[in-house]
This record gives sequence, structure tokens and C-alpha cells, in this order.
Amino acid sequence: MRPSVRSRGTALLLALVMLLISSLGATALLRQAFGTERVAWGARGQLQAQQAAELALRYCEQQLLRSDGAWPVQPLRAGQVTSHWAQASSWTGPGRLARSVPAAVMVSEQSPFRLLSLPDCLAEEQALADGATVLLVTARGFSPDYHANAQGRTVAGSVAWMQAWLRLGDGR
Repeated sequence: MRPSVRSRGTALLLALVMLLISSLGATALLRQAFGTERVAWGARGQLQAQQAAELALRYCEQQLLRSDGAWPVQPLRAGQVTSHWAQASSWTGPGRLARSVPAAVMVSEQSPFRLLSLPDCLAEEQALADGATVLLVTARGFSPDYHANAQGRTVAGSVAWMQAWLRLGDGR
């Protein structure tokens, strides 16, 4: 006995609907996987930026603790309200006060990894409540995909900031 023409059309329609449902399910799974990968990539970039900032902070502290005084320290000015590190002009542009960590410090023989934007740091004097003067060291590190606009604002990637206080015994 032959199936009727009508039943053959129904089987085709049912197969197409099942194919559509399974395609939608596969698409949803792919979107979820890509979303998870984006989150992981963002976390990885943030961690790399944090590690670069830690390295910059350690490097700048070492430079400041050297006895030659070659690393620049921004002086404490009477009546100064905003710290240098909080001003965008201290980090970008012609009046930039921050110093970049040398590329040689960021290189490892075991890794071909290179940052497009080197981490940098800034040291400035700060007064404590007891009248003592200390150094505030601020460092910032960048993820490998970091990009900024002309004003220095982040447009892609991650930036991590770190600070440390240094109380030196040399009268500063």
C-alpha cells in the first residue's frame, strides 16, 4: 500500500520543523560559548594589566630607594588640593609627569609576550597628619589590547592602578 500524498507532505514538514528547532538550539549554545569566552578574555586582560601595574610599582619603588635620587619626585606644593596622580595631564600629553617602565624590564627570555603600552608610574610627595612627608607612588598597567584616545581615555582593553606609600629616612 502506498502512503497518500498528504501524509508524505506532513512528514517533510515535521522533519523541517525538527531541523529548525535543533538549529536554534545549536545557535543558542554557540552564543553562550562565545559569551563565556569574552568574559574569560576580559578577566585575562584585567589580570595582565594588574600584573603590569604590580611590576611597574615594584620597579618605581626600587628606583626611588636608590641613593642617587635620579627618579623624579613631584614636590608637595602649598595649597595643592588635587594629587598629581589624579590629574589626566600627569599621565598624557606634553605636560606628562609619569615615567614609563623601560621595555627591557618587561622582557623575558622565556616569553615572546610584548605589551603595546608600557606601564608607567608617578612619585609625589604627600604630607601626613603628623607633619611627616612621604612619597606616594602610583603605577598603572595595561592589558595587551589596551587603546586610548587622544585625551588618554580608555577605548579598549583594561587599565589597572596601584599605589604604595614610601616613608624614607633621608629627610624627605
